[in-house]
Amino acid sequence: LKLFHVEEDLRLSIFVDASQSMTDGSPSKLLFAKKLAAALAYVALVNMDRVTIETSNGRLPALRGKQQVWQLLEFLETLEARGAMDLHNSLRQFSQRNDTPGMKVVISDFLDKRGYEGALKWLRRGGSEIVVVQILSPQEVKPSIVGDVMLEDSEDGQLMEVSITSGLLRQYESNLKSLVGGLREYCRARGMASFFTQSSKPVDQLVLTAMRRGGVLR
Repeated sequence: LKLFHVEEDLRLSIFVDASQSMTDGSPSKLLFAKKLAAALAYVALVNMDRVTIETSNGRLPALRGKQQVWQLLEFLETLEARGAMDLHNSLRQFSQRNDTPGMKVVISDFLDKRGYEGALKWLRRGGSEIVVVQILSPQEVKPSIVGDVMLEDSEDGQLMEVSITSGLLRQYESNLKSLVGGLREYCRARGMASFFTQSSKPVDQLVLTAMRRGGVLR
């Protein structure tokens, strides 16, 4: 009698939003996203899982093994934000290229004028475990601007002249809560793990506490 042990070849696929809006905030959302991607990828590489990282303007081919961590870090170090985000098209291509079972992680601010529902539906194909991480800057969560200002969309350059009043700030806060809460409920209803964080928070707090408690890390 021969006994065979088949080791499951797990795969971690990470999508990092590297559109221009991710440069906003102090510290920037992109910096947090790169740190988070590096932490998750490192855990997978140590466990000999396959890791793929893609962005809205580039991709790193599949890596495996702890010795590949330097290639991973070099890719993330040189990653720069540019252009506008087409979340729907980006996640469609990401899902099609990573159609094997495993875990798919999407890290983004989800500030796409076309919404997130049509984009996230692509992730559900292939039977993968889906993890969604929304990052906003402290300045976006609690803006301090007042008076008459000219606002410019960081991605498409659209200008809008507005008068920032206390009433407008309350409406903004309500809309932001709807965006964050709506994304969380959308994910929960479809069996996706969802996390919200600010770019000023420690990355290890999200990874070692929230994700472990949520069953993403075991």
